[in-house]
Amino acid sequence: LLGAGAAAGAGLSLALACDLRVACDSALLVPAFAAIGLSGDFGGSWFLTQLLGPAKAKELYFTSPRLTAKEAKDLGIVNVVMPDDDFGVAALDYCRALAGRAPIAQRYMKENINRALHVSLADALDAEGAAMVRTMSTDDHKEAAAAFVEKRSPEFKGS
Repeated sequence: LLGAGAAAGAGLSLALACDLRVACDSALLVPAFAAIGLSGDFGGSWFLTQLLGPAKAKELYFTSPRLTAKEAKDLGIVNVVMPDDDFGVAALDYCRALAGRAPIAQRYMKENINRALHVSLADALDAEGAAMVRTMSTDDHKEAAAAFVEKRSPEFKGS
């Protein structure tokens, strides 16, 4: 969560390490290292390169721009921008909605996406197939299927 003020340097690096980034309208993101004569830390160069590719990561690191939340979202650094008013409540609601999803399935989704960065398509398909077999056998999947038929929201328990 990126509230009002700036996530600069190491603060931005820590935010980049998160799976998703939620910012309020007034948040600023600044890869400030070049402006202060430092090379970067906390994995920011790695995370930014994974998100944007090497050319855009170099541009942002070399130039140290002050990115608004909207600019960061347009680049793909921030996933969601919310109004400053009631940001804490809205962000918590967003996080609760994510936490209410099927946790076993989310774990496999994250593994599949992270794996996709460094394996062949064939290996990714094999891993996805294994994860699908595993998640199709969960109580959460059975609950989701029943909820769909009954036209209600599922209640996931992580089993």
